[in-house]
Amino acid sequence: MAGATVGADLKIDAAGLRAVALDLRKVSAESAKYLQRRLKTVGSLVAGEAQIAAGWSTRIPASIRANATARSVSVLAGGPRAPHAITFEGRADGGPRRHPVFAQGDRATWTWVAQQPRPFLAVALARKTSEVIDQVAEAVMDAAREAHLA
Repeated sequence: MAGATVGADLKIDAAGLRAVALDLRKVSAESAKYLQRRLKTVGSLVAGEAQIAAGWSTRIPASIRANATARSVSVLAGGPRAPHAITFEGRADGGPRRHPVFAQGDRATWTWVAQQPRPFLAVALARKTSEVIDQVAEAVMDAAREAHLA
């Protein structure tokens, strides 16, 4: 998917969505807000799947949430409720992230280990990619119709 990045958060920024959103805003601010609401619904679809994929954790699923603007959708995990979420998601290239074990004293003396990734955001997007593409396209077309552009 064009513009998809994975890490502590998952962001879907489809090519051309920004231009469409700006055009919608020029014609109808209400249509741009409609598109934003629809994109958040799409993000919630991926967030729900990510919560299932992270079911092995007691804290990560509750920290997963979707955000949207009229230009992009983000699915986020972690924060104060589950600061370890980024470590378990792993790096965007699939590699492990390193974290300290029983960190005390000077950071230079900490013992660091590589955590085997247990990705949940990337897995959720992989499972829902076709639905996401279809729903984003449908949301853009519906917003354009609402603005009398289609």
